[in-house]
Amino acid sequence: SSRQKKEPVNVFEESERSRRIVHQVMPYVLMVLAVFTVICFLLIDVFTEADATRGVGSVGQWIRDVFCGLFGVGAFFVPVALALLAVGWRRAVEKNALLAKNLYAFLSVLMLSAFLHAVLRINDGAWYFSDGLGVLWRLGVSLDGGGVIGGLLGELLKMSGLAGAIIIGVTFTALFVILLCGVTPNYVITTIRYRYKIWREKRAEQAQPR
Repeated sequence: SSRQKKEPVNVFEESERSRRIVHQVMPYVLMVLAVFTVICFLLIDVFTEADATRGVGSVGQWIRDVFCGLFGVGAFFVPVALALLAVGWRRAVEKNALLAKNLYAFLSVLMLSAFLHAVLRINDGAWYFSDGLGVLWRLGVSLDGGGVIGGLLGELLKMSGLAGAIIIGVTFTALFVILLCGVTPNYVITTIRYRYKIWREKRAEQAQPR
């Protein structure tokens, strides 16, 4: 009977947590920011013949430059990460996993930026740690590197060579994106084991003489 009394209380507390005004509003704020950031990238970096200041103004230019200055080419993934955060916000609040969700979003953008920086700058012979953060910022804004944050990690990835940078960058980027989407390692392992079991059973059936 004591357990039956405790369960409704836990459910009530979880629902009350998600009903806080900040958790009600934040998904919409993130989604609007994601859409606006996409528009900024399109008008400034894709449709270069358009007058971006008319479409997104100085605020849009500032948002674009900040994201690109920090993450370089990887900044184009920022709207995707924001949208995924917005979609999974309420669920993350209910599961008390909001901090982890935000961390996965940041790490997915970081790893993608570092990977792209390493690939783009692998043969330039420069060591940007000694050149200062300003150089990394300018490379990021011009989409020639991974920006300040992605570039610092990207310089370390360059030490593993092109093959190592690709393996490390793709693996960890995919891992953090999977976690951001809400797929846990346990789910991935269970799914792989199940698929492997089904494959072995089908192969055993085919090997049996008819």
